[in-house]
Order: sequence, then C-alpha cells, then structure tokens
Amino acid sequence: EIAGRQHSSVIMGWARRLKLAYGDDETPWCGLFVAHCISATLPTEPLPANPLGARNWLKFGRPLPTPALGAILVFWRGSKAGWSGHVGFYAGERTDAFRVLGGNQSNAVTETWLARDRLLGIRWPTSVDVPASGRVAVSAAGSLSHNEA
Repeated sequence: EIAGRQHSSVIMGWARRLKLAYGDDETPWCGLFVAHCISATLPTEPLPANPLGARNWLKFGRPLPTPALGAILVFWRGSKAGWSGHVGFYAGERTDAFRVLGGNQSNAVTETWLARDRLLGIRWPTSVDVPASGRVAVSAAGSLSHNEA
C-alpha cells in the first residue's frame, strides 16, 4: 500500500483483473487480497458477493469446524456485532491466537497474530477436498494485531 495520493499498481491490478469497483489502496483491501489469491489459484471457485467486505467471506465455500492450512479465517474488527472485519488465510496457531497470512496487515501482505476470540468463521473452497491434516501449532512469539486497517 502506498500512503497518500499514489496507489499500489499491484493492489489496483488485482481489482481490475477481478472487475471490482475499487477506488484506491486506502480502502481496506484484505478481502481483495483473498479474492485475488482464490481467483488466481481456483479460477472456477465462486467468490462471495462483494468480496471486498471481509465478513462476506462467511458465505464463501463451506464451513470447517477446525482450521486447516490455507483455510480462510474471518474475524470481527471494532465490534463483534458491527459490519467491519478482517479476512485472511490460516497459517498456524498458538493457544491465544491464529497466525494469519493476509493483505492490509500493516499496509502490506504479512503474517500476523489475531486473537482467537475475534474469530467469526472458518471457510474452505467447495472445489477442493479438505486436507487430512488440520491444525498447525506455531510456537513463535509476537504481539496481537488489534486493527488491521
């Protein structure tokens, strides 16, 4: 992400390829990153309506009871009852948090820790079998993210 009047050609390119109305990279783009990854790797997998909205990913694919590497995790942000959220890919976990690979995390694509109690749902594409392996324990330390915007 580029702060100010310029915008990342990479992020803007994802929106163009997906034919999404997207004004600038100051707009939260975690959902755009996930949509880009899914459409690039699983081109026949239907995306949720308005994939830019993080909580819209709760309607994607099928639910999983527990995470598997690469599963889509949807979190609330601000208020659990609100509309704001965050979405990214499961990269591991520890007792208090999930390791999330996502966009718009410190204005970049990064891995960060998100508290377990913020999780709203776990989703998996319908066009791919659920892997036999499940949870991935990660012993890495690090502080929790509190605002991914």
